[in-house]
Amino acid sequence: MNVLSLGATVCALVLLLCHAVTSETIIWQDEFDTLDLSKWNHLVSAWSGGNAEFQMYRNDRKNSYVRDGVLYLKPTLTADEYGEDLLYNGSLSYPDCNKEPCVSVLPTFSRTQSTSSFAVQTSKFPERQPPFILHDNARCHVAGTVAELLQRWDWEVLEYHPYSPDMSPCDYNLFPRLKEPLRGKRSSGADIVEPVLSARMISTFGFKYGRVEIKAQMPKGHWLWPAIWMLPKDNVYGDWPRSGEVDIIETRGNENYFDQSGVNQGIDRMGSTMHWGPDYLHNWYWKTHWEQSLAGTGRTYADDFHLYGVEWTDQYMRFTLDYVEYGRIDAPADGFWYFGEYDKNPGGDNIWQNGNNMAPFDQEFTFIFNVAIGGYFFPDEWDPHPWSWFSGHTMRDFWEGRSEWLPTWNGEQAAMKVDYIRVFSLD
Repeated sequence: MNVLSLGATVCALVLLLCHAVTSETIIWQDEFDTLDLSKWNHLVSAWSGGNAEFQMYRNDRKNSYVRDGVLYLKPTLTADEYGEDLLYNGSLSYPDCNKEPCVSVLPTFSRTQSTSSFAVQTSKFPERQPPFILHDNARCHVAGTVAELLQRWDWEVLEYHPYSPDMSPCDYNLFPRLKEPLRGKRSSGADIVEPVLSARMISTFGFKYGRVEIKAQMPKGHWLWPAIWMLPKDNVYGDWPRSGEVDIIETRGNENYFDQSGVNQGIDRMGSTMHWGPDYLHNWYWKTHWEQSLAGTGRTYADDFHLYGVEWTDQYMRFTLDYVEYGRIDAPADGFWYFGEYDKNPGGDNIWQNGNNMAPFDQEFTFIFNVAIGGYFFPDEWDPHPWSWFSGHTMRDFWEGRSEWLPTWNGEQAAMKVDYIRVFSLD
C-alpha cells in the first residue's frame, strides 16, 4: 500500500469513527429487499430527457428490478421486444404515461400542427438539409449550449424573441433569426422510434438537510449515462435552474473516452454538480462542480460498489466518496445571488432574497435514479460518437451504428446497481 492509499484509508477510518459517535437517526431508507413502489414513482414518457437522449422511460421490470437486495436499472433494446420494423414504421406508447409526449413516433415537421418546434436555416450553410431543429422539450441548459454553437456559426441571436404562442421560456434570447418558423408535428419521417428502453425512478420522499449515503455501482458500456441526483420537491423559486439541482454522481459508461486535452472522461471518472441561477444562460454550475478519477489505478466506477455521500445543512453542502470529502460549498456570506455576481449580470432583484444563504438549496429535495443513453452529455469535441446532430435522424444514426456500442453492453454490467440509500438526520 502506498502512502497516498494509506492516507486515504486513515481518513476514511477517522470519518467512520466520527459517524459512529455522532448522534444520527435514519429518517428514510430503502434497502431494496423488494421494489417498493410506495417509495418510488417511475417516469413513463416518450420524452427523450433534457439532453436529446435516445431512450424512452417506462415502468417495467425488464428495466427496473430488485434481486438479492440490489436494485438494477438496466437499459434494453426496443427492437428486441417489439421488432426492428417498429423502429422505422411504427410508434410506441404506454397507458401509464405521466409526462408528454406519450407516443414515441418519428419526428418530422409541418406548418399545420401546433407543438412547438422551429427549424432555422443559415445562409452560411445553405446546403444543410434538413435545417437544424430545436425542440422546446429540451431543458434550458441544453439550449444554452446550442446557442453557443449558433453564434459560432455566425447565426444572429435575437435580442428579443419573436412572438409565437408556441415558443417556450427556454427559447427566450436563444433563437437565431428565424427564416421560417415551423409548428412541429411528430409523425412518420426520417428518424426512428427511441431505440432504447430504460428507467427513471423518483422518490416519493422529500427532505431538507441531512446526510445521504448511497451504495451503488455504475454501469459500463458506450454512451451509457447513469445518474443519481436530486431535484426540488416544489419549485419554490421558479423553474430550472432557479430552484436548484444537485447531481450526486454522474459518469459516462465508455472506457477510454478522451476529451480534446487527452483526459479520459469515461467510466474511471465521476462528477458531482450543483446547478443554480436566475435562468439557463446564467447557470454557474462550474462554481460548484467537483470530479474524482480512478485513472492509473486500473479500476473504474463500474468495477465495484462505492459509497456516494452528501451532507447538507443550512451552512454547507459537501460531497464524499467512500467517506472521503472531495467537494464542498459553504453558504456564501451574502447568498448564492452575490456569489454568482448576478447583481451585475443579469441584474434585477435577488430571486432568493426570501431564503437563507444556502438558497435555493434550502427547500425539500427528492431523489432520482436513471440511466440515460447518449445526448449532449457526450460533447462533439471529444472522441467521436456514432450520431450526427445535423443528419435529421440522430436516433437512427445511433441505432445503425450499434456495431460500435452494443458489444460493450454486456448483460447486467450495463445496469446501474444500488445496494441501498439511507438518509440520516444531523442532530
